[in-house]
Amino acid sequence: MWIVRVALSRPYTFIVLALLILMMSPLVILRTPTDIFPSINIPVIAVAWTFTGLNPQELEGRLTTVYERQLTRTVDNVEHIESTTVNGIAVVKIFLHANANVAIANAEVTAVSQAILRQLPAGTVPPLILNYTASDVSVLQLGLSGQGLSEQQLNDIGVNFVERSSRRSRAPRSRFRMAASRARST
Repeated sequence: MWIVRVALSRPYTFIVLALLILMMSPLVILRTPTDIFPSINIPVIAVAWTFTGLNPQELEGRLTTVYERQLTRTVDNVEHIESTTVNGIAVVKIFLHANANVAIANAEVTAVSQAILRQLPAGTVPPLILNYTASDVSVLQLGLSGQGLSEQQLNDIGVNFVERSSRRSRAPRSRFRMAASRARST
């Protein structure tokens, strides 16, 4: 209530303050940086292993755990490692520190992946290795529907037209998902 009394007793002061705020607003708006998608520098190396015929528990015991142990011994600047193992596919994400040299870490991951192939079950193929940062991950999730179209037809439309037109994007996530689904189907 007190501010109303002050505004009524000193109207010119409040008019000057309002004009000052109005004149300073464009300057403040132009100088304030805004970014909807800020650059987040958390380098990640994703490694996708495929080995058909093993259930997730066997694949984790024979491949994922052994590989994670080798990574912790060999690769520098690792912040933490996350892995997901499903039927026939093991995806290991190596999160690096912000100041890490991604090229050196990528070379170390590739070297470990090639060297460990001898210790893994027979028939294991070299993994798919992708580099990305947290700000490279796609933000678009698209659902397709159509009256009278089967799931197979919608999948063909999505893979042949929508996915190809989205390849212009720098984000590796769509390529990684497509590679993982292709590896799963072979």
